[in-house]
Amino acid sequence: MKKFKLPLKSFNAILIVLLGVFGFSGCELIQTGRVEYGTPTADFKIKGAVVNVIDKEPIEGIQVKIIKRHIVDDKEYIVFQSESVTTDAKGSFEIIKKGFPSLPTLEAYFSDTKNSLFEDKIIEFDFKDADRTKPASGWFDGEFTKTINAELTPKKEDIAEE
Repeated sequence: MKKFKLPLKSFNAILIVLLGVFGFSGCELIQTGRVEYGTPTADFKIKGAVVNVIDKEPIEGIQVKIIKRHIVDDKEYIVFQSESVTTDAKGSFEIIKKGFPSLPTLEAYFSDTKNSLFEDKIIEFDFKDADRTKPASGWFDGEFTKTINAELTPKKEDIAEE
């Protein structure tokens, strides 16, 4: 019985040493001198303006949200969604989302929930050509800004009345 205890204790000691050596290889030594675990993150800023396609005037009160749809077995699921924001008097909006540095292709969804005067619009986009607006530092991969401008079409019944 003692023959098994000695090799088992030796084996455990070797495992502890290896874990101590390789267990911190996934850590980063921060400027403070301490070792930290973490997950890379980045800030994603989506901004732009919404205007009327006819006269190019800004539209106030348009709801904007960012979504990612996924279809499985002919059923549509929204797997990513930002908080919705509303355009201001200049038609401008801004959404900031924190996430993993690599985002898939997303969709900006524009909807006139306030007056129902304009058709909904979806614009597909990604961050491949986004501007880096803040530098990377440690686990923070920086801030990326994407500008999406939308031109909304008045609903058909509103055009017929004019």
